[in-house]
Amino acid sequence: MKNVQAILIFTITIVLITILLWKIRLPPFLVLTGAALFYGIFSGMQQNAIAMATQGAGRVFALLAIPIFSGSLIALVIRQENFAQRIVPDMQKISSRPTLTSAIAGYLLSIPLMCCLTAYVVMIPLVENLKVNSEIRKKCYYATAVASTLSFVLLYPLPVIYSITRNLNFNVDAGFNLAAITISIILFIFGYLLISKRGSHKDTWKERELSAKESPIGWIPLILPIFFLTIGYFLPGASLLADVNLAIILAASFSLLLVKKENLDTVFEKGSRNAGIILLDLCGAGALGGVIAASSFAENTYNLIGHLVPALFIPFIFAAIIQTAQGSRAVTAIITSSILAYSPYVSEVATIPLILMISAGTMVFSYVTDPFFWLIQRTTGDDVKTVVSNYTIPLAILGILLFTSVLLIDYFLF
Repeated sequence: MKNVQAILIFTITIVLITILLWKIRLPPFLVLTGAALFYGIFSGMQQNAIAMATQGAGRVFALLAIPIFSGSLIALVIRQENFAQRIVPDMQKISSRPTLTSAIAGYLLSIPLMCCLTAYVVMIPLVENLKVNSEIRKKCYYATAVASTLSFVLLYPLPVIYSITRNLNFNVDAGFNLAAITISIILFIFGYLLISKRGSHKDTWKERELSAKESPIGWIPLILPIFFLTIGYFLPGASLLADVNLAIILAASFSLLLVKKENLDTVFEKGSRNAGIILLDLCGAGALGGVIAASSFAENTYNLIGHLVPALFIPFIFAAIIQTAQGSRAVTAIITSSILAYSPYVSEVATIPLILMISAGTMVFSYVTDPFFWLIQRTTGDDVKTVVSNYTIPLAILGILLFTSVLLIDYFLF
């Protein structure tokens, strides 16, 4: 009875979040923070709920504040100085299909920026300047979002895999990295096909300019994070630069040197505002995630379904439920791997399938509790149902495909 009651409180919390975000349209930070306190109090945590919500929000802020703020500044530098006029023609050379070009750019940018949201923010001014019709431009936004998420949840040392492997004390080797890259590329292809085939417009450029006449200086804000990280990894004595926080804040600082003096205030103001909105939403997700992690949710859920499903399904189910509840993939990875690290629930599950199952769960189900969802909604101007159709569902399909792939890998290799 206790297990059923706990799941019922959790379900009510999800329903309330959905109503308040979707129907009433309250700010995500307010709703998710309120949901954290609601769930904590009614699940029996009482005053401890406030402390756990604060810790959860603080953990997310510590992890993502610098990358998000720096990425927002870089995006505003690109927009304010019209650097997209140089970058976009070069992007057109990648492929004759703008949706594919945007997807590739999003997938790659997510790696040095260490955050799919930051990669998306940096891509916004570039997608705005693509020479395509409005429907294809929206496809480009969705392709960027899905592709940047794929690299974010599957590649090391990005935060999702990094958090999981650290909590599970797993040493990542070349074999694991090769497998993760291969799987992410296969899913990338499926994701592109899911998005590009939607709608009636063919995925082509409205106008294709293959020769860029602008100065190559426009690429500098995008190259700087990769430049600093590369130095940090390969140059002896410069290992500090391998820290993504230092690398990206240096990149943002140097990018500001390219801004005209009269534009600096605008870059700071708009960049800070955009970063603040994203970070508040993420911290709200972290608050709810922190309360869930500190509650008896995992134990109650396992007691209710543990005897009904194979042990390999448990990491996926936990991650999918936590992702649905609070929306942040980084938070989902941290909470799920922390819960499972010292539990007997999955003692017979091999570590690599366990890691990949958690990653798959972070892709299901990303909807109104996901800060990325609302960022996409603001940039595309689409209604909630359309964002669900073009972002949530394709990402969920890719999560199910990854889940299925892990079952096969576990069956044949482990």
